[in-house]
Amino acid sequence: MGVYPLENPASLLSPLSEERRFIRNNLLASMLETAAYNQAHKIKDFGIFEVSNLNTIAINQERYAFILSGQYERSIWQKQVLPYDYYAAKGIVERLLSELGVNLSRVRFDSNEGSTFFHPLRSAIVKIDNKVFGVIGEIHPKLAKAQDLSTVVMGELIIEQLLSLKLAK
Repeated sequence: MGVYPLENPASLLSPLSEERRFIRNNLLASMLETAAYNQAHKIKDFGIFEVSNLNTIAINQERYAFILSGQYERSIWQKQVLPYDYYAAKGIVERLLSELGVNLSRVRFDSNEGSTFFHPLRSAIVKIDNKVFGVIGEIHPKLAKAQDLSTVVMGELIIEQLLSLKLAK
């Protein structure tokens, strides 16, 4: 689920429940729970992000995740509403990388058609210099229906990939 979940998640000795017996191996699953909670409580327009470490028995990886729901701009005078969509997420990633000094000609957004978590045509695998940096997109319609969600746009980025890049001056 999300950016390739880390394999072999570490298990807890005393989990609070059977569902929570492993340490998280991706951020998007818990972010999706947060989105479902907010939408169930009539909070439709929001943007949330999280930076967290993910751990397995052998790996410790820091990731950045975001989730967007509803509308990011509403102009009463122009009678225009701009909803969050794939292009809003792509713009966020491009702006982040640009501000950090990454030349955008090094960035590619490749097709993510095989995903069961993301919409097959409204999502992408983000690559920098042909290395996977993250994934962005709208959640899959079947997942949205199962979670009773309206359109939600999400992304998860691997921070250590960014820190290892040679940046423009």
